[in-house]
Amino acid sequence: MIFEKACLKKRGDDVSFLCWAWFVVAFGVRFIALVVTHFYSTDVGLGGFNPLFSGHDDRLYYEISLRLLNGEAVPSLPNLYPLILAVLFHVWGPSLFFGKLINVLAGALGVGIAVCIAERLTVTKQPRWSLFRPGNVAGLFLSLYPSAVFYSTQLLKDASVWLLGFLGLYLIIRLVTNPCVAYYLGLGMVVALLWFFRPYVALALVGALGLYILFRGTGLRNLVVLGVLFLVIPWLLGWGPFGWKYLSPLLSPERLARFRAEVYGIGGSSLGIELDPTHPFRFLLGWLYSSATVFLGPFPWQVDGLMEAIAFLEVVYIWPLVAVWLLRLRCLRNPGPPELLLLFALILGFGIGIFSDNLGANTRLRLLVWGALIIYAAVRLGGSGADTLPHHPSRAGGSPDAPSGTP
Repeated sequence: MIFEKACLKKRGDDVSFLCWAWFVVAFGVRFIALVVTHFYSTDVGLGGFNPLFSGHDDRLYYEISLRLLNGEAVPSLPNLYPLILAVLFHVWGPSLFFGKLINVLAGALGVGIAVCIAERLTVTKQPRWSLFRPGNVAGLFLSLYPSAVFYSTQLLKDASVWLLGFLGLYLIIRLVTNPCVAYYLGLGMVVALLWFFRPYVALALVGALGLYILFRGTGLRNLVVLGVLFLVIPWLLGWGPFGWKYLSPLLSPERLARFRAEVYGIGGSSLGIELDPTHPFRFLLGWLYSSATVFLGPFPWQVDGLMEAIAFLEVVYIWPLVAVWLLRLRCLRNPGPPELLLLFALILGFGIGIFSDNLGANTRLRLLVWGALIIYAAVRLGGSGADTLPHHPSRAGGSPDAPSGTP
């Protein structure tokens, strides 16, 4: 018992150390990128805003936040991010650089939480600094993930979504392995916040948890609580049971095809993949091709400009991990907690594929898709998957160093 407690304490110390160490690394990488991109943007006359001219969302958010700060009326908010900026500017004063620095902090915190997820999902005897340790594999890839680094240096909501997404994944993993009221409440808060940033990310989290419980065939209490929450809360908000009254008009093939063409099918980085709502088979094929581009694109034949070439170099960064994901798809027949990451990435990736036909937008929208898949690959490459959290030896069946037997 004393030996087990000592092992447990040492592993907990290692996990905490690695989370904070990779947070520092990720913050350093992002801060350097922030300084370079901010002063380059200022030097070329863009005033510190996005130097890639991708949508100008950062200018919109900054202008709305200043109007809110000055007490001016704003007809509608695009999402929660400008309001958060206005609150921060009220405390610290309006500063474009400071707003982007907060995003750098959020991006680095997301990496730290991701490392914690990787460590908690594996049983490993690798030394603290071994590059084969799951937390270090995840930390290295996520700290240097080019799009995640770049977008966390811009005045965009992506860093907040990145942080909340990883926090939500951490909470659902804790929930299925050691259920308690605190995790339910925490997950509810994260889902609510994500709903006001990117609703489909919130739906992907809930969907992954629900499918996991159904696939496992256990955890009836979790399923009942989850069902009641997502039956009652949307109904109280006037969206009908499970939000179907709100979601059903948005999910019609005609509306999706029109939204895709009018919002994401314009601009130089549009891929021209059409979804034909009048032909179900063509619609399905277009959706699958679009989703494949979200997961693994751009493909070589889609590269016809500088931006596509840059994005293609980033894809090469992720392709070596594809074999791990494909070989582990069989785990979905009897998923363990690591497969929550895979379920989340698949739901979110196919969701993005149905409405986005824009390569530039995909590099932003798929950040959590690739993030979850990177953690999953790190878990499966670097250690034995834990059927329950290794930090709870009574649930794992003994010593925290004993593999649980999950394939």
